[in-house]
This record gives sequence, C-alpha cells and structure tokens, in this order.
Amino acid sequence: MASTVPTGTITSWLVLEKSWSPYRLEGDLTIASTTKLTVNDGVELRIASEAVIDVQGVFEAGTATISSTGFGARWGGLLLDGIVGSRVQLSGTQLVEGSPLLTVSGYGEMVAENVNFARSAGADPLISISSSAQATVSLSSSYLRDAGSMCIQSQSPDTKIILEDVEFTDCNGDAAWIRLSEVEFNNLTINEGMEDGLALIGVTGEVSGLKTTSFVGDSTVRLESIDGDFVLEDSQV
Repeated sequence: MASTVPTGTITSWLVLEKSWSPYRLEGDLTIASTTKLTVNDGVELRIASEAVIDVQGVFEAGTATISSTGFGARWGGLLLDGIVGSRVQLSGTQLVEGSPLLTVSGYGEMVAENVNFARSAGADPLISISSSAQATVSLSSSYLRDAGSMCIQSQSPDTKIILEDVEFTDCNGDAAWIRLSEVEFNNLTINEGMEDGLALIGVTGEVSGLKTTSFVGDSTVRLESIDGDFVLEDSQV
C-alpha cells in the first residue's frame, strides 16, 4: 500500500522516508519559498499524469526513484520558477517518465550529480529552459536518454548551463539545443539516436572534450550567430 503525499502548497519541511515508501502524489504540489521537500535515499515516488511539483523553495532528492504511475503516463515534472534561493538538488536520483522532467522558467539553481534523466514524451525535451529563466543549471556525471524531442532545450539569455561528464543517447532531435545561454560544457559523450549533437545559437562560453565516436546523425556541433566570446576545443567534431 502506498503512502500519500499531500497536494496543494506545503509551508513546512516535508521528508519522504524509505520506511513509508512507495509514495503517491495524485495532483500538483507547490513547495513554498520558505520550506523544502526532501526525498530520502531508497524512496519511490510515483506521480499522477500531468501533475507538477512547483519548486519555489527547495526540492532535494538522493538515490530515490521519481516516476509516473505507469501504463504510459507522464507526470508534469519539476518546475523551477521561484525566487533567488530556490533550488533543485539531485544526487543519484532516477528522474523518469516526466514530460518535461524539468522546466526552468524563473530564478533559482538546479544541481544534479549522478542522475538518470529518461523518457519524456511527444514533443517535450527532458529539460526545458524557457526564455524567462534566470538560473544556473548544472549537471555532472549524469545520463540523459529517451527524450520525446531533444534532451535539453534552452532559450534563455540569462541562464548558465554547466555540463560535466554528461552522456546523451536517443534524444530524438538534438542532444542539446541552446539559444543565447552561457555554456560551460566539458567531457560530453554524444551517442546514437539524434539528429544533431549540439545546436548552439548565439551562445557564449566554452565546449571542450566532446566525444562523438558513436554519433551517427547530421552534425556533431552546429554553430549559428556566434558573435560573442565562445571557444570550442579538444573535441571530436
């Protein structure tokens, strides 16, 4: 029997513990700016179709599995649209079956280490960063695969995207389509199952250590409207 996570807005610290797992969330949940939701190691959290966790405070998860309720459903993902200080912190997490899995549309910070992002649907990427976002998105030692359309999409001129030792497979579009953002990409691996590797439009920053030996698409790196400070080095292109 599954434990139930309350819907609506939480205003005090909520901890999901392994001893009460699995948990179900049946509707939208907002984490107020003054509090946080912690998903402990070993927890399974299953979320109803299209339900969103709106992070205006802090969402943190360890080696937990956060997924849909199954049968082809997709939950609505994490939404980071808060204030300065809002944060999503993931470590060893399985974040799957959401569409998108993460949407960034406001202020805040997202940090993911050793995280598996997988299985968005339709025309949705795994990670979507909108033009209104003013955030930092940082992924390290993580794996992105089986996207509906693209693994990462960003249209934000005010967001910095940091990728370190990240691997992409079956993105069904581009591995990362980035417009106007600042990028810091190091040691990325781009595998099969996509049209282009990196599509970078008007970006600034640096890409280094790109590995593409298994890539079979059109362009490993596509550059457009690069007028600012940008460096591509030590990469297989």
